[in-house]
Amino acid sequence: MPAVSLRGVVKRFRVGSGGLTVLDGLDLQVRQGEFVGLVGPSGCGKSTLLHVVAGLEEPSAGSIEVDGSCERLGRVALMPQKDLLLPWKRAVDNAALGLRSAGLDGRQAAREAAGYFPLFGLAGFERSYPSTLSGGERQRVALLRTFLAGRRVVALDEPLGALDWITRRSLHRWLLHAWQRFDAAILLVTHDVDEALLLSDRVYVLTPRPARVADEVGIEAPQSEREGYLASQEGVTLRNRILRALGLRDGQGVPS
Repeated sequence: MPAVSLRGVVKRFRVGSGGLTVLDGLDLQVRQGEFVGLVGPSGCGKSTLLHVVAGLEEPSAGSIEVDGSCERLGRVALMPQKDLLLPWKRAVDNAALGLRSAGLDGRQAAREAAGYFPLFGLAGFERSYPSTLSGGERQRVALLRTFLAGRRVVALDEPLGALDWITRRSLHRWLLHAWQRFDAAILLVTHDVDEALLLSDRVYVLTPRPARVADEVGIEAPQSEREGYLASQEGVTLRNRILRALGLRDGQGVPS
């Protein structure tokens, strides 16, 4: 049974006296323990797709199941583009919010969250306030909070998009550690084609709005070998395939 399954999903919004179709007949699956990337032009509906998967929006047509159930709300841990850390709470208490939502009391949740700080490269920052953390440290706290919610499906909406290239690359390692430790199915929205190829088992390429699946690309190389793989002929071929599906000429970069 797939962790996430979308069949013929359509999402329309009412705009004034008319309507706006954002998703148009999407078919998509994520297996349990699989890392799936979503790339597409800005405004094509990627964030809307995550909201529909998480149960924050209902589809206008089609079907969506999470772990075989049409009841999705509360089954998916969603991390938005901004870290949304609470400025009056220390890092460990922000990270513990996912555990608090699962029913643990504050002290127990903080103790358990603190145990994961070394795994995320945050040892020593447990009692720091968000204002004293770097952008990368804040994102790691937010990622930890998301995974500690204990959901089998994690939806990440450009979690590293606001960070510089060097910080993003270092955080790829922490994200993969978290994925392997928590054995979650991950659906990652990114504008960075290389990021999608570095992290994902499969990549769905979406068309401009209304979003349809333009291509589905599988990456067979293990994540531990991806850096070198991207420079190989096979890696370059896959990257160019995604760029062509996005309507870009080979070598012209990635969508903004």
